[in-house]
Amino acid sequence: MPTMVRRLATHAVAICFVTMNAAADVPTLSPLGTLAAPGGIEWATLRGPPGAEVLVTWTTDRDLCLLDVRDGRRLLAEHLDASPGLRPAAGYAPLDSATPAAFRLHCYDLQSLHTLRIEEGAGGGRTALLQAQIGRGFAPKQYQQDPEFLVTPIVMDTWGDDVLVVRSDGSLVLFDAERGRVRTGRQLSPIGDHDYYRDGDHTALLWKHTTSANLLFLKHGDELTDGTPRRLGETLPVWGTLTPDGLLALWLDHYEVWSPAATHGLRHDLSAMPRAALVTLCRDGDEHGGVLVYADAQNHLHGIDIMTGRQLWEREPDATPRRLLSAGQHVLSVATHEITLLDARTGARQAAVTTLHNIVS
Repeated sequence: MPTMVRRLATHAVAICFVTMNAAADVPTLSPLGTLAAPGGIEWATLRGPPGAEVLVTWTTDRDLCLLDVRDGRRLLAEHLDASPGLRPAAGYAPLDSATPAAFRLHCYDLQSLHTLRIEEGAGGGRTALLQAQIGRGFAPKQYQQDPEFLVTPIVMDTWGDDVLVVRSDGSLVLFDAERGRVRTGRQLSPIGDHDYYRDGDHTALLWKHTTSANLLFLKHGDELTDGTPRRLGETLPVWGTLTPDGLLALWLDHYEVWSPAATHGLRHDLSAMPRAALVTLCRDGDEHGGVLVYADAQNHLHGIDIMTGRQLWEREPDATPRRLLSAGQHVLSVATHEITLLDARTGARQAAVTTLHNIVS
């Protein structure tokens, strides 16, 4: 059951599940409820294995809050003087194979790595422990003696017991979170604008350096030195995601599919210019292909078969969309007061639910 997290007004987070009526195979939208966080919400994200996720929120009052989405119980609320603010690292790591609901995740600021351990008790209830440490992989430093430019961490990802740290000077290191030391590293060109995508054990780092936009595929378990950077062109895509077929990257007039084994991307032109904030890819699990759904400047929705580039459908929205989210073979069109479920292959409306609060992001 795909989960959707949306921020309502300023202090509430709504979690909805998309369920399927098995008898008639008719999809329905079923809101699970509303979870409250202390203070205004700066960001919220789900982490953990399917069915056992926790909702991690960071508030404008600098409170880190963890909520168990299974029962809405608050696992942690901790005030942190993060500088300048806290950011979530990608991914999570199981604590042991016998307890799927117990795992480790990370958040970070410019100075510190904050490790969160979610553990399962004897009665099935979970607890969360927070550990913080300052490591030489995180503290900002001057770049080539320039006092106006600091080398800082810009991406972190959970790689098993380690944390992948990508820094603005182009250095990549694996940081041992338990022992607080750097294990191994690699040097790329300095990183300006950037994006980072993850799908299972596969990741893609995109970055801009001078007039070149670059791509590097990495895989968990491989050495950091594996993989060769490739040139995407002069500009970074406005949207992207990682799939079993590789990187799906969208520009304003076309999209490209980059396989980890290929030296060039497969290009398909678009019939209408997409709005960068209103794009999603719909696919089931590890299936290949999928449907790219995006809104154009007139808020018309388009469905594109990503492997052939063929437009499958176009429709006017029932309400002006603020976000598009994937739910397997369906797409959620999120408006201010309504969430509409569409069939990604045909664009047909399947279900809708009205929210009691304004959806602001």
